[in-house]
Amino acid sequence: MGTSGDSSSDGYATYQVTKSSGFDDSYLSGGIMKVRVRTTGKTTGSLDVYQVTDFASLTITTGSDPSPSPSPSPNPSPTPVPTPTPTPDPSPVVSFTDATIQAGILVGSKLTWGLNWADYDSDGNVDLFVNRHFDLPVLYHSNGNGTFNDVSQQAGVRILTDRHGCAWGDYNADTFLDLYCSSGAQSGNGSKPNQLFKNNTDGTFTDVATELGVVDGPGRGRSVNWFDYDGDGFLDLYMANFMRNGYPSRLFRQDDNGSFSDVASVAGVAITDYLRSSSWSDYNGDGKPDLLVAAGGRLYLHKNRGDGTFTSNSASEAKLTSDKNFGGAWGDFDNDGDQDLFVSRLYGISSTSYQNNPSILYQNNGDGTFHDVTASSGIAVSMANLGQWGDYDNDGDLDLFVVNGRDRNTGNNVADSLYMNNSDGTFTDVADLAEVAGPTSGNGDSAAWADYNKDGFLDLLVTNGAEGTAPGPVALYKNSGNNNHWLELKLKSIGKNTFGYGAKITITADGKTQFRELTDQVVQYGQNDQIVHFGLGSVSNIDAISIKWPNGTVQQLTNLPADQIRTVLLETGNP
Repeated sequence: MGTSGDSSSDGYATYQVTKSSGFDDSYLSGGIMKVRVRTTGKTTGSLDVYQVTDFASLTITTGSDPSPSPSPSPNPSPTPVPTPTPTPDPSPVVSFTDATIQAGILVGSKLTWGLNWADYDSDGNVDLFVNRHFDLPVLYHSNGNGTFNDVSQQAGVRILTDRHGCAWGDYNADTFLDLYCSSGAQSGNGSKPNQLFKNNTDGTFTDVATELGVVDGPGRGRSVNWFDYDGDGFLDLYMANFMRNGYPSRLFRQDDNGSFSDVASVAGVAITDYLRSSSWSDYNGDGKPDLLVAAGGRLYLHKNRGDGTFTSNSASEAKLTSDKNFGGAWGDFDNDGDQDLFVSRLYGISSTSYQNNPSILYQNNGDGTFHDVTASSGIAVSMANLGQWGDYDNDGDLDLFVVNGRDRNTGNNVADSLYMNNSDGTFTDVADLAEVAGPTSGNGDSAAWADYNKDGFLDLLVTNGAEGTAPGPVALYKNSGNNNHWLELKLKSIGKNTFGYGAKITITADGKTQFRELTDQVVQYGQNDQIVHFGLGSVSNIDAISIKWPNGTVQQLTNLPADQIRTVLLETGNP
């Protein structure tokens, strides 16, 4: 829509409309549209956001004369003038509605340290674990109708501790997800045991951390990841610990008997540093999962050598030079078949104020190196706690949601960002239009995607209870959707790695190819649902799907209809 002229005497404002605006000619007269608007009190970029309240009826003239035809008064004469119906939506942006209370997510405003989506009881509905810091956590079981019940007490997970990052993973290969949670060791002044909640397959859990050797009480736990780093089929466990001399990060290798041994020193990943978070991906495409660890002063990129060891730090070699880091989110935003990286950066301290630090978007060069495309991408955030990739509008390109933290200069919780992928290497922040900018209260903590109501569109849960100020609310944003098509894949295996962590999925539909890598879906302290989601735009049929399982087996599917949740089973060998 073009710029506005002065409001006319009949209360309508006139706008010059461009061809790309998508308004039907019945609303225009020589390219001029007349509307009444009201302010929403919001802005996006440098633009004020208004809501159209009324369209004027216009008499359409033919020819190339760009001047508007005379407009009728708001109370037209009995002469019939067709009134356009239905009223169009002036914005193409897919929006969200706050469904927190409606869904039964009654956490309120509490200190939080992330959240984890997972279908823990394997009933086909994704459930939710909300991690409350220095408080009892909440496990919400999905009723399958868009609502949840708090089952924390009967499930046996209500343990009060200095809890930090958690992650779901099926360590014992019984097809039911287990939950590992880290603790912070009383700010490094004591000892608090981590928990491994073994799923009893009946809706309850038992803490087996001591029995299996993964307590790490003195470690100042931050972020947790499940992955099979050595390719033996068993899920192993990485624990990123914050600075405490003598208690570095841990790599718990799972033994054949189901217990774990810390091999971090032997593997080359025993770091003593101000570690914030961790995530993993096969960034160089050699078939082995690599580990990214974000520390305040640097990034650690542990490249997997394939012999049970990692490089101490390949970040410089890969041209990942960011500092003041909070987390890293992997995703193929340009659909070229390799994983790109968004690094969230929060703040540094000067003698006079807190200095904001722009987050960085690194594009994968396909040769084991990256280059910084932040400036050309249009992504501009400088108080980011976390980024999460997801195709929220189902157009076939990954979008990026960014949780921003509290600005310590102003004391306000910075508005979150939703960067819509423009399919040309650039992004547009549509958080205001999509109604997910979040509250000014609290301190942005974490977020994660899940299609909790199974309508094919990704929904979003955001926590605002990070330390530093009075906590803000937990919010569940339900995606309102559009007419685009979609596909969701659940990977299952009869082997040890039952959820196929490490699988690589490529789909082709109407000439467009998309790539996903199924990790444990943990980014910093937020864990997305383990379903692999693809948006398809207007395409209603998928020509081909290729799944490369962790053991190297390649499975092909062809000619699948869109708009379905499909389970894909690997029946031979361990994935």
